[in-house]
Amino acid sequence: MARPIKHDGGLYKREGSAIWWMQYRDKIGVRQRESTGTEDWDEAQRSLRERLQARDNNTLPALRRGSDLVTGHTISPRCCHYNFQGFLRIRGRLVGGVTQAAG
Repeated sequence: MARPIKHDGGLYKREGSAIWWMQYRDKIGVRQRESTGTEDWDEAQRSLRERLQARDNNTLPALRRGSDLVTGHTISPRCCHYNFQGFLRIRGRLVGGVTQAAG
């Protein structure tokens, strides 16, 4: 029989880094490790508690999808819309230029 898990998660620093990293177990028991993106222990602790709360509320996958794992900042829907609109403008210019050159 496997030993019971004593702790929900924890914070640690990687060798040569000032950034705090967190580790915790997801709903099915798989260990997850990710950067908190901060050097402040209190802020890193809040980030860990947020992940654990999301896990317990079954919203962890949505939280992880909506978060940029490199920086830990939430991606704004306005930013995504703006980038998509910019893509459409550039695509329109390229297609328009090709049709003018071919015609």
